[in-house]
Parts: sequence; structure tokens; C-alpha cells
Amino acid sequence: MSGALLNGRYRIIRELGSGGQGRTFLCQDMRLAGNPYCAIKKLRPANTNDPTLLNKAKRLFSQEIEALGKVGHHPQIPRLLDTFEENNEFYLAQEYVEGVSLSQELPPGKPWQENQVIEMLREVLQILQFIHQQEVIHRDIKPDNIIRRNIDNKLVLIDFGCLKQVGDTQLTTQGGKVLSTMAVGTQGYMASEQHQGRAFPCSDLYALGMIGIQALTGKSAIELQMKYTEPLSGEVQWQPLAPHVNSHLVGIFSEMVAYRASDRFQSTTEVLQVLPTVYPKPTPLPQPIPLPQPTPLPQPTPSPQPKRRSKARGIIVLVAFIGLIFVLSPIAFSSFQNQAIKAKQSEAKQYMSSINKGQQAYYAEYTRFSDNINDTGIGIKLETENYSYNISKIDSSSHVISTATARDKRLKSYSGIVYIVNVGNGKITASMICETNEPSSRVPDDFKSVDQCPSGSSKFRY
Repeated sequence: MSGALLNGRYRIIRELGSGGQGRTFLCQDMRLAGNPYCAIKKLRPANTNDPTLLNKAKRLFSQEIEALGKVGHHPQIPRLLDTFEENNEFYLAQEYVEGVSLSQELPPGKPWQENQVIEMLREVLQILQFIHQQEVIHRDIKPDNIIRRNIDNKLVLIDFGCLKQVGDTQLTTQGGKVLSTMAVGTQGYMASEQHQGRAFPCSDLYALGMIGIQALTGKSAIELQMKYTEPLSGEVQWQPLAPHVNSHLVGIFSEMVAYRASDRFQSTTEVLQVLPTVYPKPTPLPQPIPLPQPTPLPQPTPSPQPKRRSKARGIIVLVAFIGLIFVLSPIAFSSFQNQAIKAKQSEAKQYMSSINKGQQAYYAEYTRFSDNINDTGIGIKLETENYSYNISKIDSSSHVISTATARDKRLKSYSGIVYIVNVGNGKITASMICETNEPSSRVPDDFKSVDQCPSGSSKFRY
């Protein structure tokens, strides 16, 4: 579309990015002197051929314009310049921010210093504080949406295409029945409630907390959620990855990313009140001035003494050591092997949990399940060294069964089911994961009922 003219005014230079909410272009305003740059976001309605959905999209577009008007007066939020509609597609023109994204400043494997993280956290918290005071929730806080502006080195929060006004509910319906609110956000930074289409101010704090932990550990947010989340509690176990971090700062981030929304900080003010200015660098202690030492007197050279060797004692020690190795080796090897098996099975548990959550989010948006794991946007490998992941059975309107088939006879296999539950006049999704009782490459996918594991397997709570 490079060179195309939008609304007879904005000439497209290049595409800046795209996602589930639409595409963003760098454009020039041909009506203003100097043809200044601006960012044009093209919003993507789900189905422009359906009059009901189109009218709904128009209503949500109007709500987004109203909300953007509330937050666009902050110096670190791009101003809303123009809005227009062309061919049943909706466009927002905003101030273009030239700079580098936070994702470029967070390369994998290169952790930040604590004070760098504190400064970043405070600056973004102050922007979020303003947004939340306008009763608006961003819902898609991530490094790609935070730009360090070239002209003043300040952080700017962009891309409000996912924002939600407090009290506003975006619903998907089927046959006039309310199903759920729309799941919006980015994997790795989405709080648990966002998978069910709900969002609170503390949902933005969760995402910002994940960015901070990413900066402290050098691990990506999706890796932190996939590999280091405790299955039973849902908490991210990130502290061992950054043992050097001050315990006070550990406590702040752990509360920001708590699995349950009620366990988190509930406002930006609460976080700012406990956030330290900086951690002082330790002052080195003064070193004592060495006193001059007297010159030692020459000592007489001792007469060489014959060396005594006890060959018998050495042989006894060697034999005892070898015997100890023979005794302890099987025990140590067995312990090591058990730990390795648990680590490999942990991969399957984490992946199956993510697949189930991805299917629930997919259903919330499209009112059906997907027969392709990649459609859920969780970004996992379907073939790993330990497991093969697949959709086993599906009725797109009622349930979907996913499997993790062990590729090693020492490992257990897993199956996950997501299904519809009728609640009053509406419907919600529920899920369950089952694991074989013994190591097996047979996948337990023959569910007799949606809430009972197949024979030879038992429910795994996550």
C-alpha cells in the first residue's frame, strides 16, 4: 500500500506494524505545510458483511475515540489527530513518535541493572497513573508499545487499540446469549483474567511487572510464563533467575505479577509509594596503610629430612574411596534421572496449560474452538525433544481435546480438554488436564465425560 492516499490526505510511506486489532502505517499529512509524519492505525472489524457486527464495530470505534480523547493530553501519550471511515474500515490518525521500542533495549540474555529497572518502572507507572485516573485500561502493555523518544529520551506509551473504559463490556454473543467478554492482550504479558476477557487496572500492572522481570532476568516474558510458572499456584517462579536482586524489589515485582488479581497491587499509587528512588551503590571501605615491616634475619637452612611414605595407608584410603563411589553412584544416578524426568514432564504440563488457556481465549473471541494450536497465538513448538503436541478431537462448538504424546518411554503422557458450561442464560468455558498414572506413550483422550479423566489417567490441577 506504499504511496496510497487515505482519506484524500494521508500518503502511506511504510507499514509500522500489524496485529489482531489492525495495521499501523507511517504516513505524511499532505494537507499541512511541510507534510509532517503521523501514524495511521487501520482497525480491522471481524466481519464487515454482517450488519450487526459492523454496527457493533462502529459503536466500539466511537468508544475508542472517546477514550483516546481522554488520555491524549499527556505529554508521553501520542495525541489523537484525526479519525475517519473508508469502505467500512476505520482509521485513527495519531502523532508519530520517533524512537526505539523497549523491546530493542531488552535483548535476550542481557539483564538490566536494578536502578535502570526502577527508573523505567517509575516512568511507565506515572503514565499509567494518568490513564487509570481517566478510568481507562490499556490492556496491551508490552515492550513493543513503549517507545523511548529520540528528542528527549522519555518513554512514550503507544497503541491504544486494545484499551477498555472501566465499566464498559465488550461482548461476543451467540443466539442473543452472552458468552464472554473479548480476550485482548499479548501472550507473556496477559494476566490470568484477560484470558477470560476481563481486565482491571491491576491487569496493566501485571504486564508492566512482567516487563520488569524480563529486564532483571534477561528472559522473555513468554519464556517466563511457559517454563517458570508453578502449575498449581500459577505464580511465576522468577527469583532463582536473578538471585542478586534486592529482596525489597523482588517483593514489589512478585506482588505485581501475582496470579490472582486480588493478590496484586490495586493501583499505580500503591506501587509508587513502595518503589525506592534508587538503591545506593555500596561505598568501599578505606584500606589501611601498610606499616613498614622489619627486614627478617637470615634463618639457618634446615638439614634435609628423609621423607616417610606410608604406601599401605595410601592404598587403604584409595580402596575405601573406590568402594564409596560404587555404593553411592547408583543412588546419585537414580536421583539425577528422576529430576530429569520431572523437568521433562514439567514442559508438557506447562504447554498443555497454555494450550487450554489459548483455546479459551480463542473461543471468547470467535465463539468456537480452533483445530490448529498455532491459531491460539501461544507460540509453542508442536514437536520438541520430549513430546509431540496435537489437537486430538474437536467439536468446535462444544469441546476440544489436545494431547502431549511422550517420545520417551520413561515419561507420562497428557491430554487437555476445554469445554462449554451453561451458566444461567449464558455460557462459559472450563478446562482440565489429565496425566497417565504410569509412564506411557498412549495418550488418554477417550473422555467418557468432560469432567472425568479417561481410564488409566488422573486429573492434574494447574
